Amino acid sequence: MTFLPNGIYTLKNPEGEHLTFKIYTKRGGKYKGTRQISLMVGPNIDQLRGFAFIDEDRNSIYLFRKCRSRTFECYRSLLERAHHALESLPDKENAEQQAKFVWLSRTYEVLRSKKSMKCNSTLTDPESIKRGIGTVCRGDKPSRKFF
Repeated sequence: MTFLPNGIYTLKNPEGEHLTFKIYTKRGGKYKGTRQISLMVGPNIDQLRGFAFIDEDRNSIYLFRKCRSRTFECYRSLLERAHHALESLPDKENAEQQAKFVWLSRTYEVLRSKKSMKCNSTLTDPESIKRGIGTVCRGDKPSRKFF
C-alpha cells in the first residue's frame, strides 16, 4: 500500500481539536515527482505549510531540515500512526471509513476529507466531514482549533 495516498486528512483529538494535512505529489520544480506533506493553515485553511516528504521505498516520513522541531516531529508521528490505523481497516479504498489510533494515552480519529454535498468545497472540519456538508452551507460559524 502507498504510504497515505494523496489527499486531505484531518486528525481529531479527544478534546475535539483538529489539524488538517494535505499529501500531494509535486508537479514541478526541483522536487518534481516527490510526495510532500503540508499542514493546512489560515483562517479558511487555504494556506499550505510544507514540512516533510514521503520516502516510498522506506515507507517513512522525513522532515525538511528547516522543520526539524518538536512540533513537526509530533506531526510526523501522528501521520505515521494514522497510516497504520488506515492500513488496518478491512476496506482500505473506502474513503467513508474513519480510523482511530492511540498515541500518548489519547485516542485520535483519522478522517479523509470529502467534498460538500451542497457546494462541492473540500471539507476539513471533523463534524463537516461526518455530515457531508460544511459549516458555511449549514449556516454555522466555522471553528478552527489547534492542538
